[in-house]
Amino acid sequence: CGHSIVPVPVVETTEMRSLHRALMRTETAAVHRAMMSSHPALYELSVRKFITGGEGILAVDYVDALRLRAVMQAEARQLTYAHCDVLLTPTTRSPALRYDAIADTSRAETWAQVTGLAHFTQPASYLGLPAISVPFTLSPDGLPLGVQLIAPAEREATLLSAALDFERHWTDLAAFPPLAG
Repeated sequence: CGHSIVPVPVVETTEMRSLHRALMRTETAAVHRAMMSSHPALYELSVRKFITGGEGILAVDYVDALRLRAVMQAEARQLTYAHCDVLLTPTTRSPALRYDAIADTSRAETWAQVTGLAHFTQPASYLGLPAISVPFTLSPDGLPLGVQLIAPAEREATLLSAALDFERHWTDLAAFPPLAG
């Protein structure tokens, strides 16, 4: 795609994932509170459980997650983005899941599969970095495989330029998945 690939150190810790969950669950609970109260049937049980779990997170834990995010953002600027313009990572751990295989999110193993898809996107989300997933190739089963591009804060133009290069690569392959039937 016209870019050089160089290995770079990244800021990622086990703690980061739990901090991300604290922010995401708290903010999701705040955003959906009124709708869940007036129309709970619009939410599947597993989603309701996830959202209401955010109501139990302590304010001090939420503020700590925000404070530590600022520290990790500065670390990412110094550690990772001193060596590259855009970070390239997988988007997911596996090819896309077919809907019929994950439709019942009340099953614990299905919920784990669905939430596991966010493994590689959580660090950028937690750090508040601009990121985009673009298709790159097809799996042996004909499902799209994507790559995630992550830029430093306030570098959206750089991110979108790189994404366009990857999109051109995808288009040049002419390897589009078959239409759902």
